[in-house]
Amino acid sequence: MQAIIFIPTLNRFTPLINCLDSLDKQSYRDFWVLMIAPAIDQKISNRLKNYTFHIRYIKQGKTGLVEAANQALTLAGDSDIFIRIDDDVVVDKDWLTNMVKSFDKNQKVGGVTGPTLMTKKGIESRDVLSFIKRFYEDKSFLWQIVGKIYLKLIYNNNPYAIGRFFPSGAFSLGSNYAKSTKLPKPVEVDNLEACNFSCRTKLLRQLGGFDPIFNRGLGEYHEADIACKLRRLGYKLIFNPKALVWHKVETTKNNGSRPDAFYRIFNFIVFYRRHLKKGRGAYLQFILNVIMQNCYYAYTFLKTGKLSLLGALPGTVYGFLAKIT
Repeated sequence: MQAIIFIPTLNRFTPLINCLDSLDKQSYRDFWVLMIAPAIDQKISNRLKNYTFHIRYIKQGKTGLVEAANQALTLAGDSDIFIRIDDDVVVDKDWLTNMVKSFDKNQKVGGVTGPTLMTKKGIESRDVLSFIKRFYEDKSFLWQIVGKIYLKLIYNNNPYAIGRFFPSGAFSLGSNYAKSTKLPKPVEVDNLEACNFSCRTKLLRQLGGFDPIFNRGLGEYHEADIACKLRRLGYKLIFNPKALVWHKVETTKNNGSRPDAFYRIFNFIVFYRRHLKKGRGAYLQFILNVIMQNCYYAYTFLKTGKLSLLGALPGTVYGFLAKIT
């Protein structure tokens, strides 16, 4: 099986080169890489001559991550597997071998993912991960009470499960931690990790590619949207604990609270309305999740003064009014 590995990049030289160096060590060799960037960086272009695998490095057409992904899909040719990773990812030497193995074992496997491990510094730089960590570690009465309510209603007391969506719309976080590599065998999951994403190319094309409704902002939930559509077609999603990558978020800029609150919450609400609404109890959990996200953005605005964080409220309204197909 041939794989195309799509890497959207902002030409962040050192993380990108680390990523490509790790790809050059792959035990499975039937792959090629397509890098799409807003502009061609000559320093990067010159460095690509060092690698033993085929690389195409092209300028992006339409703006936005989803448009870049669909551009990659158009150029994927006859490749059997479409893979997307970030440019700040480093892959294990047997990562692709284990990806392909999961597809080979069962034709009803539509997508495969795996651990996306983060360092302690990386975890602390991500708002949700650090937020939940504080609920478990902060012994103050207020945080204990709020934490118990939040973890129960938003994460069903299981935030570190692997590859699951909860009734509130939250997704589990276990793939970011080393424990996820200790599973004795691959397991079926609900979701495909955004920076460790693979599916059969023909199925992705059958679904019409990635939905442009998620293109604005940081493009969140466009991969999760495909994951849910694959399951709706009757295909399985597999988490292979040996399809391992390290997500080096601490090596790139703009970590911490991501400023694009408007489209982050808009994309979340659109995704939930399309795929996850299940009964009155679940919907109440979802509404609580939306309220708590808005409160968090308001709190972060007061703390940082970033005006873009105030976009959460109009993004919420827009998400509920958007036409869902």
